[in-house]
Amino acid sequence: MYCDINDIIQAVPETDLIELTDDDSSGSYDSTLLNSVIQEQSDYIDGYLRGRYEVPITDNPILKQLCIILTAYKLTYRRMKYRMPESMVKSKENAEKKLLMIQKGEITLDSGSAETRSPHISSNTRTQIFTDELLDQFI
Repeated sequence: MYCDINDIIQAVPETDLIELTDDDSSGSYDSTLLNSVIQEQSDYIDGYLRGRYEVPITDNPILKQLCIILTAYKLTYRRMKYRMPESMVKSKENAEKKLLMIQKGEITLDSGSAETRSPHISSNTRTQIFTDELLDQFI
């Protein structure tokens, strides 16, 4: 997982976490639910990274922050589907834009040494349809 419960507690006030996860009115946050949402969002991030990196990536501050944002959004969405704060929506959209940038290679993650990174090869060459020989036939 790209973040843990302690990371979420540092980002989201505990009273809010209780409100967002305490489905049985126990008066405390539901750590099982919280871990489940963190895992779900980590898997979501892996979906963006899988074609470019060997996942999961360990100890990456960018992915940790993105996971915190996506987890907070998902927790809030559980309670406030139709009343989502605009700031939360924008944060989620920005996180997804960063994931797309990582996926496209516009942002590069430090994910180990060159020997441990999975190779990524990209090519933009096209097969030439009209060769010089073919074009000479039209002269």
